[in-house]
Amino acid sequence: MKSPWKDNDVAFEPMFTESIVIVHKNEKQTIEAAVFIDNTADSVIDEALDTDIEEIRIVCKKRDWGYVSKLLRGDEVQRTDVNGVRYKISEVKFDTLMGWCIYARSI
Repeated sequence: MKSPWKDNDVAFEPMFTESIVIVHKNEKQTIEAAVFIDNTADSVIDEALDTDIEEIRIVCKKRDWGYVSKLLRGDEVQRTDVNGVRYKISEVKFDTLMGWCIYARSI
């Protein structure tokens, strides 16, 4: 009997609804991803508690993991489906449950 916990990428396909553009080394690439807003982000300084800065977590499809794992802090993410909002990547790391994730902050 096949395990329901393995090879179930197709089940999560409906989550990857947003096309994002990544600018890495002056080259652009579009990938489909799931984008989550992090409302728990701390402001950079205490005086800026009422900031408009938005932090997001981008979960990428398995087929894009090789590309995503090479992204660097400072690379840019553009959310074309959300009026072209731009973010700078602050971290790219592997999550044991979600795979390679991009953490970014609005600019």
